[in-house]
Formats: sequence, C-alpha cells, structure tokens
Amino acid sequence: MDADEVRNSLAFLFASPPGFQDSAAPPRSIRSVSPAVASPSAARRRPLQALRTHGHLSTNRLQEVKGPSVPPRKIRRLLAIDDSPNLRAFIVQALTAQFPNLIVTLAPDGREGLRLALQDKPDLILLDFVLPDLPGDEVCRQLLADTATADLPVVLMSSSSIAIESTQARYGNVVKSLAKPFTPQLLGDTVGFILREPAPPTVPTENGTVDPNALQRRTQRFAPAVAQLLVGDTGQIPLINVLLAVEQNQWTGTLSLLGEGTAVEIKFSGGRVVISTTRDCVAWWRASVMELDLASETLQAELRSAQSLDGSPPPLQLVPKGTLDLATARQWATETGLRLVANAWTHSRLRFQFTPAVSLPAYCGAIEPFAGSVVEWGMESLRRLGDEFLSAHAWGEPTGLPAYTRKGYERIQTLQLTDEEHAFAECVHPKNSLADIAQRTKTTVADAQRILHRFLCLEILDYWPAALLRHG
Repeated sequence: MDADEVRNSLAFLFASPPGFQDSAAPPRSIRSVSPAVASPSAARRRPLQALRTHGHLSTNRLQEVKGPSVPPRKIRRLLAIDDSPNLRAFIVQALTAQFPNLIVTLAPDGREGLRLALQDKPDLILLDFVLPDLPGDEVCRQLLADTATADLPVVLMSSSSIAIESTQARYGNVVKSLAKPFTPQLLGDTVGFILREPAPPTVPTENGTVDPNALQRRTQRFAPAVAQLLVGDTGQIPLINVLLAVEQNQWTGTLSLLGEGTAVEIKFSGGRVVISTTRDCVAWWRASVMELDLASETLQAELRSAQSLDGSPPPLQLVPKGTLDLATARQWATETGLRLVANAWTHSRLRFQFTPAVSLPAYCGAIEPFAGSVVEWGMESLRRLGDEFLSAHAWGEPTGLPAYTRKGYERIQTLQLTDEEHAFAECVHPKNSLADIAQRTKTTVADAQRILHRFLCLEILDYWPAALLRHG
C-alpha cells in the first residue's frame, strides 16, 4: 500500500459524498471529534458508542434509489426510518455503492415508516430508536401486531446500548442492532449478511427425505481433524485470529502457546475460554497475584507434580485439601491465567497448536467459562500487561497515525471500554497523531501507547508511521 492509498483509506469515511448536499443549507466544513476526557476511574466500563461520523450529508426529501446487486441477482428492497436527513443520505450513499440491485426507500418518522413498510413489504428495515413521533420499540410492536408486516426483519439503530438490548429482548422481529455512529463498511456487512444469508444445506437420505441432523453429525465427525490443523506461529497468523478460529468453530481442547519464556495453555470448551494456565510452576507463581506460605515440603511437591502433568493451577488443587475455599481459588487461578496470557501479546512470534479433546481436565470443571467473546477476554488479558508492552513495538516518535482496520469499528463496539480506552477511541481521526491523541485525552504518550498496543493486538487499529504517509 503506497502513501496515497493509505491517505485515501484513512480519509474515506470523512469525505462528503457527491450528490447529497442539502440544497437549502450551505456546505459545512468537516470538524474533528471533540475529545472525551477520561475520568480518574478506570474501573468503570462502558461500550463505545460515540465514534462520530464526519462529513455533511443531508437531504430533506424521501428518496428511492436503485442500486446494485445482492445475490441471487434480483431486486431487494430496504426501508430506512430515521429523522436525520444526514443519516438518511449516508445510508443511501453507503448501501447503493455496495449493492447495485438494492432499492432504498427513506422515511423521516415512525408513522411514515409503518405506512411504507405495509405498502412495500421491504426485505429489511433499518429503524432508528429515537424518532420525533414514535419510539423505535413502539414501531417494532406495531410491525409485529400486523400480520402483513410481522415477518419483516428489523435492524435497530441507536446510540444507547440499553435501548437496543431492551428492544431486542422484547421483540422478535429485531434481528440485529447497530450502535451509532457506524461506518459504511459495518452497515454494508450487516445488510449484506442478512440479505445474503443462505438456507442451511440439506442432506438427503436414501428415500429422498431430509435428515436435519445429518449435517451436524458430519461436521462433528470432521471437527477434531480440522482442529488439529490449527498449528503455526503468530508471525503469520495474529494471535487474535487464532483465538477467533477456535471460538467460531466451537472447539473443545487446548491451545498451546510456546515462545521464549512463555509456555501457556488456554483451555476451551465449545469455543469458550475456560482458563489459561501453564505447566511451568515457576512461571505460574511469577505471574500469581497472591502468595501462599506452604510449610509442608511434601504438599509443595504434590502441587508441582500435578501442575507439571496437566497444568492444574495450585489454588484449585488446594480446595479439596481444605486449605482454600472454592470462590477464592477460582478468582486466584483465573486472574493469574490472564496475567500469563498478557505477556504472550508482547511476542512477535509464538508457536501455537490446538489439540482437540472430548473433555477437559477435571480441574476445569470448577471454573465457569468466560461469559464474553474471545475479543473481550483478550482485552481483559491485555489490561493486565505492565510496561512489557514497550518492547513489543519499535515505537519511535509518536507522530504516526492510528487508523481503524476493516473490522475495527465492528469489533470495538462489542467491548466494554475503560474511560481511558473510550477517550482514545473517540480521538482516532486521520488528522490526529498519537501525540495529538495523548494531548487531547490529557495523558502521557506512554499511556497512549499502552492503549494503542491493546487495540493493535486485537486488530481494531493499525498504526501508520508518519514516514510512510510522507514518503510512501
């Protein structure tokens, strides 16, 4: 990628699309994001829902725009209900550029949206939660109440995660949600996924009927063999992508990470992280958040022996001996496991191998699998990393430009961010260098690098050196 391509990719979201300027309003200049100042408390988490879309899209008229194709090659209809002329024009611009056979109809309020939904029977409805006449949940309710519109899928758009979660839980026609603001790529991926989603393949039996369980049995039969092929190094496949592969395939087994000073095992059950540990007793205690004075040399030898066999964390071994209560042991083992993995993110190359298993070691039964995704789990481990992150990159002068990756916007909205992470993410802009972001968030360059390292490891951001942007 040369310098011009880099600039174009960074500036794409912030350009004013042609043909959608409001004739009644003069052009407005693009303004950078106002920085959010981090509060002193880093413990409070909140989802990122305040990434601002730059530009000055606007229109005051209902528009119907034809555009390109969503396979199979037939015209599809989409209804977007939103009171913002800017966002309506943004939706038209983004979707017609990606789907040439898509007809987009726009409505400025809930009642007009309900009328058009009944009239056109669109394949998909994009619905804003906050409308001037009806709230989004009431629009969902009325769509469901009418048999003519009850089956129309709805994607809810809102800047409030509480509103989204509440409405999704109550109304079955809400199939997905988008946290505002969103990128053209995220909008296109969402619409494309819903409109292109194929019917599940069927497996006919000898008499011509379909066995609905045959495909699942076939997949389960070959899953262990496929899982055994997950071997390589993180210099070729980033660690986050390895974790996502295990999650998406819902594998059960052990992901081993091996490198200089690192020998970590991550236990998965059905694609969910259970615990991370190591068979290296010295490394485990080095990462441990607590100390334990064991006078009995015999007991110490037992703990080391069991851990060297299957990675059994010492706190979980002490529970049946009555030395430690289960709740404390779980918390201790889980926290130390996150710290073990934290150091793995600093390696430029780690060998990895996934070993499938029908069941996990007995000690894993005492631990509840991590409730969130592997991206969330990865972020939790990265937050445990100390100053070791400084050696993970050749940072140089803080004049480079952080930029969102193709999937970065979508991925970051699944995370509960600290105030400092949230403030950093709001300041990512084609004109803001790392030093600018540090200044806007009122933090040091080192702390800004620490947060950037987390986003780089999770492939939420890229970091473009200033030299590349200047010289290509």
